[in-house]
Amino acid sequence: MKANININNLEETSTYLSILEGLEQALSDSLDMLFSHVPDEKEEHLKTVDIYSTFYELRRDQNKIFSLTAATTDVLKRVHKTLDTEINNYYIE
Repeated sequence: MKANININNLEETSTYLSILEGLEQALSDSLDMLFSHVPDEKEEHLKTVDIYSTFYELRRDQNKIFSLTAATTDVLKRVHKTLDTEINNYYIE
């Protein structure tokens, strides 16, 4: 007989995925601002001032970016662990 799925774990996973969505959006916003000086077209040449501005902003925001990616990784690990547990309980028991 297969074990019942723990709905609390699935609700927790849903919450983590919502958190993950927010973290991804924050990271995306940070990177969009960071690379706003980089031209969209390949033919355009990047000006020296834009290179320095982008480099400065990258150095300035590196801890923020690292924190967002670390938090995202932690949430993904939690989601994976919860889903793995539920799947194993369902199929093994």
